[in-house]
Amino acid sequence: MTPGDNRVMHEKTLGTAKNAMKERPAEIMAIPRIVFITLCFLIGFSVLGCGPHVRYEKGVVKTAKTEYRAANPGPGWKPIDTRGADLAFFNEKLDAFVMFNSTCDEYRDAPTRALANHLFIGIEKKKILIQEDRPLDTRDAVYTEVQGKLDGATVRVAAYTLVKNYCTYDIGYSAPGKNFEIGKPALQELARRFKILKRKK
Repeated sequence: MTPGDNRVMHEKTLGTAKNAMKERPAEIMAIPRIVFITLCFLIGFSVLGCGPHVRYEKGVVKTAKTEYRAANPGPGWKPIDTRGADLAFFNEKLDAFVMFNSTCDEYRDAPTRALANHLFIGIEKKKILIQEDRPLDTRDAVYTEVQGKLDGATVRVAAYTLVKNYCTYDIGYSAPGKNFEIGKPALQELARRFKILKRKK
């Protein structure tokens, strides 16, 4: 699949997510995080690898609301421009992506598991393969693996979702077929090294 094909897929997915929100207006605030996980990260390549108003310096993501440590996955992974997440990397050999995103002050009353499930709206015929609490930065996060269809193609996605100080942090990963299991250790290592450094007013 080419970057152009991925861009078309993203546009269709975004449309599906927006239609879902029209039917469920109470969930309208979930749109930014839905876009993040339902392949918004596929819309373009760049050497920057950061979303707007985000800096990535010496392994630290810096936004207007928070700062957190987000390690580079290592050899074979290149930063890409996402426009829908704080930071993302692509592995050409595995056709795999890992992404980091943070959203602060918008989901104060939402349970972590509900926020985790919001990430996958837009994926059709989805089946939750795993959903359980796992440690992330010494706290309990929700880890989810989902398989489903996106624009007719089978997709498999994994994500950690953590809430702390009214900020929601997501680490997402996606790869096709057998590559999913091959690349998944990179996600686990990123989760192990993840650390929230600062919550800004």
